[in-house]
Formats: sequence, structure tokens, C-alpha cells
Amino acid sequence: MKLAAQTISSEVVDRLNRILHRGVYASPNEFDVRFLKRELEKLRDADVAFGWALFGSYNVLLGDLSETERCFSASFRLASVPAASGNYHASLCNLGYFNRAHHYFVEKGRPELGILSHMRDEAASTGSFQTAVAYSKEAESMGIALGPELNDRYVRAAKVLANAGVSDDDVTRHLDFAGEVLRRHKLFFINDIQVNVSDVDGEFIGVTCVLNVRKSPVDAFELNVELAELEQEMGLQKNPAFDVMFLPL
Repeated sequence: MKLAAQTISSEVVDRLNRILHRGVYASPNEFDVRFLKRELEKLRDADVAFGWALFGSYNVLLGDLSETERCFSASFRLASVPAASGNYHASLCNLGYFNRAHHYFVEKGRPELGILSHMRDEAASTGSFQTAVAYSKEAESMGIALGPELNDRYVRAAKVLANAGVSDDDVTRHLDFAGEVLRRHKLFFINDIQVNVSDVDGEFIGVTCVLNVRKSPVDAFELNVELAELEQEMGLQKNPAFDVMFLPL
């Protein structure tokens, strides 16, 4: 999922997103990665708080959670930057820690804290369906403008899963298994998670989250086999109303 930019950082964020879009972990020795790091150092001199946040996102490209956490912590100690909070959430998701990202959204996305608009759509696209809907309703009752309405697909997903007794916590913990498979292979999912909702009476009622990967159909099939084996090994109690799968981009 893409990172958000401040005005002075849009070009640098575009570079970050292009490297992320390759779908595989980067090496710090690559020319464009080294160039990006130098640009981030310049940006940090101009905007220290957001610069540290972007260094957090840079470390996502390397698959380095500990450095990602260290850089974002430095940013948050310096200032409260809404875009940085959104990028931290996105960074956790890009590294496959969906449940951790969900709980961050639950804590920081509350309407009264003023940064819901920077996090809501991304959180909804990564499994926080019911929380995003609930926070949207709270914001509306408080007279807080959030911009365009939440995508109808996420609203429908929230309803279907709530009716099936599947919580956002259940969804994102299930997505974490896919995140573990991605980390094993040093992969990122591409673009937003594809959320497929079936809610037609008389047919299958449920939600499927599809993570697109830059792999061949055969390799994507093998990732799904590995995911199923991991789910079984860890004793995941799957609800028939929700599933996760990989597809080749």
C-alpha cells in the first residue's frame, strides 16, 4: 500500500513507492536505494519529524522491522505529524503485521484525535472493516468531515463479517499468516489488498482478501499451499465467512 507525502516530500515518497512496488525486499547496496537514502537525509534536514518517519518507511523496503520502529519512534517523539501516523500504519501492513496495524488504528484512529482521515481508508483496506465503519459513524455524529465516503465494498465486508461473528481482530490475525509467508520469501503484496465480498441471498456469503504478488501462477499456488500449511500448523480456527489467498499480479 502506498505511503502518503507531505508537500516537500512528494518526489521522495514517489521513489519509495516505486521501489516498494517491485514486490521484493530491496538491498541497501542498490544504486537507486543508495540515492534514495541520500535524498532522505536531505529531507530530514528540512523536516526532521517527517524525515525520520520516511526513514522508517525506507527501512520497510529492506524488510527491517526494528529499524522501522526506531525511526518512527524518533519521529513521534519530535512532533505529531498526521501523515507520519498513516505511514507507520502502512509500514506495518507492508511488512505483514496486520493485527499490529489494526490495534494501532484502534488506538490512534479515534475521531476525536484528529487523524482518522489519514488512516481510515488504508485501515479498512487491510482488514479493519468494522472499526473503520464505526469510527466513520462516530465522526459524522461529531460533525467531523472525513472527505469521500468509505468505499461501499468495505462497508459491505464489515456487515457480512459482523453477521458471521468475525471481528476485525479475527480478520487481521488471519492476515498475519499471509504476512508471515510474505516475510519468509522477502516479498511485498502489490497495491491495496483486493477485498471480494459476496452478500447475495442464496449464494455463498463471505469475504475474501486477495494479496497480489509479483510471482508466476505456479509460484502463487505454492504460496497458497504454504499458507494453508501454516494455518493448519498454528491451529487457526477458520470461519467459512472469511478467507485469505495470494494471486499473481
